[in-house]
Amino acid sequence: MKKSFMLLGLLLISFAAKAHRFNLNMTYSEGIGYGYKNCSKAQEKEIYNAEKTAAIKLNKIIRNWPLASLAEVRHDYVIKEKRVWKKADPEVKVYMSYWQEMGETFEEMRDKFHEVTFECKSQREKRCQNNEVFAYVLFYFNYAKPVIHICPAFYGKSQESQAGTLLHELSHYSSSTEDIALDWINGKDVDLKRASKDAYHIENFANEDVTQVLKRMVWNSVWPKGKKH
Repeated sequence: MKKSFMLLGLLLISFAAKAHRFNLNMTYSEGIGYGYKNCSKAQEKEIYNAEKTAAIKLNKIIRNWPLASLAEVRHDYVIKEKRVWKKADPEVKVYMSYWQEMGETFEEMRDKFHEVTFECKSQREKRCQNNEVFAYVLFYFNYAKPVIHICPAFYGKSQESQAGTLLHELSHYSSSTEDIALDWINGKDVDLKRASKDAYHIENFANEDVTQVLKRMVWNSVWPKGKKH
């Protein structure tokens, strides 16, 4: 009986710690990741600060994601900006799937953030050469290892850029995203069916508010002004 109470207590403490990580109303006092490997104290501190920023941004994205639901978009964007639409339009169904899938991806990222270990790599590491790579994850048999490898180019960047990098790499691990970098990111060719699996698209949400990203990358293309039906 005593052991059962002790186990229950440990489970409650574990749950409280996990909830604490993503509660914006509480003081952030612990790292998100599982730990660090081959990192100096200075590197750990910089990664820790980037983790903190990434966790807060991710929590904010999830909290604000309901504002991007179809009903909210219709009321606050389509009608307000006098964009014409019909309920039966294919775009409506595609957007609804996009919104649901993206929401699930963000939640998967949040739930698995605490599983990741950060490993610091040197400039000699092949994947880090030429300072073109900030970080990366490795896949084995289509499954990503719970390790984000940090390259030297990561350090010294703005905290916002670092947070975006961590969210990008975290999406690889938690949701098996790819580096698609579709043309629609630049507003040329919208392909919302693949968006939730594009780590570059997810990274954009670290730098702007949810509605800003969606208006620039999605809504303007799905519901252009003066569209005929």
